[in-house]
Order: sequence, then C-alpha cells, then structure tokens
Amino acid sequence: MNKLSSLDLLIIVLYLMLMLVIGLFFKKKVKEASDYYLAGRNLGTFVILATVCASIIGGGAMIGRGGVTCSRGMVAVLLGLPYLLGMYIFSSISGRIQKVGRLYDISSIPDLMAYRFGSRAKYLSAAIIAFTMMATVGTQITATATILKTTGGFSYNAGAWIAALIFISYTVFSGLYGVVYTDVVQFVILLLFMYILLPVISLVKIGGTGELFRSVPPEMLKIQLTPQIIGWIFTSLVFTLAGRLFASAGYSGKVWHCGCGHTCTCYDSSSQGYYGTHSGRTSGCFNVFG
Repeated sequence: MNKLSSLDLLIIVLYLMLMLVIGLFFKKKVKEASDYYLAGRNLGTFVILATVCASIIGGGAMIGRGGVTCSRGMVAVLLGLPYLLGMYIFSSISGRIQKVGRLYDISSIPDLMAYRFGSRAKYLSAAIIAFTMMATVGTQITATATILKTTGGFSYNAGAWIAALIFISYTVFSGLYGVVYTDVVQFVILLLFMYILLPVISLVKIGGTGELFRSVPPEMLKIQLTPQIIGWIFTSLVFTLAGRLFASAGYSGKVWHCGCGHTCTCYDSSSQGYYGTHSGRTSGCFNVFG
C-alpha cells in the first residue's frame, strides 16, 4: 500500500471538509419542505447540468466503467451511450416535468404515480426507488472507499465510513441544496482534473497517441459485443430513464423569467419550445428547463 504524503492527506481532508461546509452553508436556505426536497424549485440551468453530469460521470464512471475499459478495452465506450441518450431525452421533456410539478404540486415520481394511478402505484414506485437507491448510494460509497484505499493511508472499511458520514451529513444539513451544490463542485473537479488534465498528462508521459496505440494489445481496440455488455447497456438505459435523478432535477428547475420583468406562464408546444404569455401577447422563448 502506498503511503500518503502530507500534501495528499491535506487535499483529501480539505475536499471532505468542503463538502460539509457546502451543506452547512445552504442550510440557511431551507425554510420549508419544498426547500429541503426540491431546493425551492429554483435551480438554474448550469446547476442542473452539473448535478446530472456529476452523478453520471462520478464514482461509477471512474471505478466501474474505468475498470471495464482496462479489462475489456474500447467496448467500454458503448457503456456511455445509454447516459448520452437519456440526457437527450431528458432535455426534451424537462420543461414539461417542471410545469407539471408546479401545476399539481408534484415533487417526486411517487407523487406523480399517485396523481395518475392512485396510492398503490405511489407506494410501489417508492419501494422500487428506495431499493434501487440503496445500490446507487452503495456504489458511491464503494467508489470513494476504493479511492481512499488505493491512494493509501485508509482501510476500505474506514474509507466507507468516512464516505457515508460525509454524504449523510451534507444531505441532512440542507437536503437537495447540499446534494446539488456539492455535485457542482465535484463536476468542476472531475471535468478539470479527471477528464482534461489526467488524459493530457498521461499522453505526455506515454509519449503521445501513437505510442499509446502501439502499446495497447490489438484485441483491446476492437469493439466486440457480448451478452454481458448488452445487459449492462440495457440496464444503464433503464436506470437512466426511470431513475429519480432526472425527475428530481426537472421538478427543481426554476421558473423562466422573460425580459419584461414578469413571470411568464410557460407551456409545452410539442416538446420543441416553450411560450410565455404576458401583456396580452404571446412571445416565443427557448428554455430547456421550462
């Protein structure tokens, strides 16, 4: 096991402390239940983008799909397609999700099921979501524990306990505010260090893309679908479309305000655009989050 240097340990501690500080900072914004569960229905475009992306390219991508890439090669690229497809679908219906949530005071998928199909559907969907979320949260805890163990200085159990305490703490402090704004920080860190700097530094150390492709076994560059890979793709697509991530992001989106200073009443027009009416006129607007 590699030993952590003092600087490494300081960075990890500062990062974990930052997550707690964010949760405590946004605690003051929680005045009522809708603030806690939906961040006051006031999340902007970039915040929703960041929380969705951070959830998709977080621990599961670094540890899970990264491991598949290492062991199976280029075929792992296909595992990202369900998330890409899911985000395109979400962007086309998110305005409607936000509108329905505000119109009928719906804040979650179980609420929507209750409104449309009755209380039995509500409890069934809540149970399914609770069951799947155990796996989702478990994945994040496992990823964090694995990173702390791999970098050295922490046992796997200690890393898991640290991750669980941090996640629970900032969620308890400020609800969805804490979740999404810690996601924003994590998104920026992931984008800058894991998806920009790390590939660049790795290519420099290897000697360029030519040397990279020469050193990789030819079979690792072939995309060969197997039943297991197809199963992973299908599961990821179902999870992306049916998971609570996109629904909660849509319900938490803020109302669009036009240039006149009035709040426009937006409605969905064949899922292509949204229009606001004010001062007796109809004005066109494009806002993917309604």
